Amino acid sequence: MLVKTIMTPHTISVTPQQSLRDAFQIMRANDFEGLPVVDGDRIVGILTMWDLLMASCLQEGQDFMSKTPAGQIMNAKVITIKEDDIIEEAAFLMRKHDINLIPVTDEFDNLTGVVTQSDLFKVFVEMMGLQSRGTRIHIQVPDKVGQLAEVAGIIRRNGISIASMSTFAPHHDQMDLVVRIKTIDAKRVVDDLRRSGFRILHVSQVWE
Repeated sequence: MLVKTIMTPHTISVTPQQSLRDAFQIMRANDFEGLPVVDGDRIVGILTMWDLLMASCLQEGQDFMSKTPAGQIMNAKVITIKEDDIIEEAAFLMRKHDINLIPVTDEFDNLTGVVTQSDLFKVFVEMMGLQSRGTRIHIQVPDKVGQLAEVAGIIRRNGISIASMSTFAPHHDQMDLVVRIKTIDAKRVVDDLRRSGFRILHVSQVWE
């Protein structure tokens, strides 16, 4: 999945000349944690609610927010991502730099949208199959070739479809596998997996 498919397009932004009060009111009205700062269509900085709170705490006088332009306290070292980059890259950059949103730019470096933590959560829910009724099976499998295919084969021979399959980092030559299957009656699949030597760690229902 590409960034352009999950980003929030036509995002609200401020200019470097707009006041901090304007930026604060926009963030509060839209429940934003940050805003891109743009000069025309080109992004020149990022302003976060944390920036506003810290700046207001360090300054005296009631007019500071209304008289100070966004460009004065914005972070000009902006981490961005391209529309055609993969969503995993967006998640990696946001985690690496501890940011809640990342601006998206086109081939000309013009701002076209933002990816937020909320956007990534929506993708996570969709990819993990949480919007469909079924059963979640948490399996521990050896970290070696062919294990995923074997699990999929066992589920297939029981006549059940897979909604999603995810793997997690191996530990001591073992790997955690979470499979969501399209049935609420998973006993025969679970029993079959156990008979085939797989360790079942957890089984639960997934509801819409």
